[in-house]
Amino acid sequence: MSGGSMTNEGQDTLRRWFERYIGLFRDREGFLHPMLELKLCHSLRVAKNAGFIAAALNFPEAEKLLAEDLGLVHDVGHFTQFAQYGSFRDADTMDASSWRTTISTRPEATSKAAAGQPSCS
Repeated sequence: MSGGSMTNEGQDTLRRWFERYIGLFRDREGFLHPMLELKLCHSLRVAKNAGFIAAALNFPEAEKLLAEDLGLVHDVGHFTQFAQYGSFRDADTMDASSWRTTISTRPEATSKAAAGQPSCS
C-alpha cells in the first residue's frame, strides 16, 4: 500500500493472505466443509461485484482495487465462527464481525494454502 491506496502488489499480498487463511479450514485432502465453500464463493463474488460497481462509478483504479479487497474479506470472521460453532448464526454463536479486527496471519496458514480451488459457479 502506498499513500493510503491499494496497489496491485498490495492486492496480491492480501489475496495470498486470504488463501493462506482459508487454508486453515481445509481438511487433509484440501477440501473445505460445504458451508465454508459456499462462504468462500460468496466472498469471491462480492469482491468481483464490488470491483464492477466501483468501475461503473468511475472510481480511480486504486479505489476499485480497495473495493474488491473489502469485498473479499468482508465475511472473514465467519470462517472461524463456523469452524468453532458449526453455524454462521451470530445470535447463537458469536459476533463474526468482531473477528474481522482480530484475525491475523498465523504460521500454520501456509501449510494448506493452495490445496484446493473453490468450485464456485
